[in-house]
Amino acid sequence: MKHFLCLFFLVTAPILGFADEIFDLSPDYQEGQRFAYTAEFDMKIDTKTISPNEMQMDMLWKIKSDFDIVVAKLADDGSVDLKVKMIKPKLGFSMKGVAPGGINFAVEFDTDQEEPMPHEVYQMFQDAVKSLDQGEFTVVSDSEGRVVDVKGLESLFKNLGEQFTATGNFLEDLPAMTQFFSMATTYLPGHPVKEGETWTSTHEQLPNYQENWKLESASGNTFVLQNKTSLNTETMQGLVLGGHNHIEEGKGNVSETIVLDKSTRTLISVQEDITFSGKQIITEPEEMKSDIKFEYHLKLEKKAV
Repeated sequence: MKHFLCLFFLVTAPILGFADEIFDLSPDYQEGQRFAYTAEFDMKIDTKTISPNEMQMDMLWKIKSDFDIVVAKLADDGSVDLKVKMIKPKLGFSMKGVAPGGINFAVEFDTDQEEPMPHEVYQMFQDAVKSLDQGEFTVVSDSEGRVVDVKGLESLFKNLGEQFTATGNFLEDLPAMTQFFSMATTYLPGHPVKEGETWTSTHEQLPNYQENWKLESASGNTFVLQNKTSLNTETMQGLVLGGHNHIEEGKGNVSETIVLDKSTRTLISVQEDITFSGKQIITEPEEMKSDIKFEYHLKLEKKAV
């Protein structure tokens, strides 16, 4: 009888809820698989300079683009080449404020408008953004789905740089761009997890920044992951600023929700929101101190192919 009870427990425990099911969140790609997404990004930065001269400036960046992604190659070691194409990228920018002496100023443009830009600089931005349309690059991920390399950015940014005089600056930023892509997969725990389980992740470029992830839901046809992280002066230093530009007395929050397809563990949607406020200090060419407020919002949604 006791053997029957043991066997009954082993068979029925998952059904009755006595055992927690574990899930692998690493994406299951198939060669030739295709995905389409729409991404919208906006970033707002409000600064009030308090020394050496009082000045107020509010900036808003809005970027939107469609992306077509094809699984181009599955290697024997489990690594995957994802071929990414940008489709009809758009850039909007506005800046307004009060310059020293009480002079009001305002600048606004949208690269999506059909008519020629009213200023040479605006036209330069419009031409640069249009040069990215149909631009392609390849994202390489390892067997766990983490981005390890990005190929093809050199030609993409060379074309972009030809619209500007500082072409070299774009090429110098390529290593940072590659690191940016690798941060997009820090949500992966690296091991199977249970519903409700939490884990932390860091990035080698941002050792002081730690994400706090949780598998919020594993019901239905999706996995829902959430990250709730507090920002402070130390973490924000590496996250946004660098060089002669740093933050003091800062604090903020990161809220991120990722929805994965349960059958393939590929992205369905991403919503990321960051708020931060603090004191900004620029040390060169001359010291400048400002109060700063920062908002960042990213929305990624899967489209029908």
